[in-house]
Parts: sequence; C-alpha cells; structure tokens
Amino acid sequence: ALLLLRRACDEGEALGCAHQGWMLVRGIGTQANRAQGMKLVRKACRAGDSFGCDKQEFLGGGAR
Repeated sequence: ALLLLRRACDEGEALGCAHQGWMLVRGIGTQANRAQGMKLVRKACRAGDSFGCDKQEFLGGGAR
C-alpha cells in the first residue's frame, strides 16, 4: 500500500500524499518517521486535501 501511495503522491495526487504521510507518522507498514510524514501531510493540505488538513491539525501541525 505504501508504495502505491508514494507513486500517487509523486504523480500529484494529494490524497496519496496525505495517506502516505499518515502511515509514516503512525508507523503503519513501515518504520515511523514523523518528520517525513508531517511533510507529506502538509503537502496534501496545501494542495487542498481535507484529509491532509484534518491530520495536520490533529497532529499539531497547525490549522487549515
């Protein structure tokens, strides 16, 4: 799943970035990497993805 999400993110799909970021932050299917995960969640939010913005706010990365 992580590989497919990475590919989607690389191709500009914000939801792919948001989910990949969330998985990295939480360590789901991979070793946790909060810094990289937050970077991807923020990228998704900046692109207008509501899931990314919700997770950014939840994780303390700032409001929308």
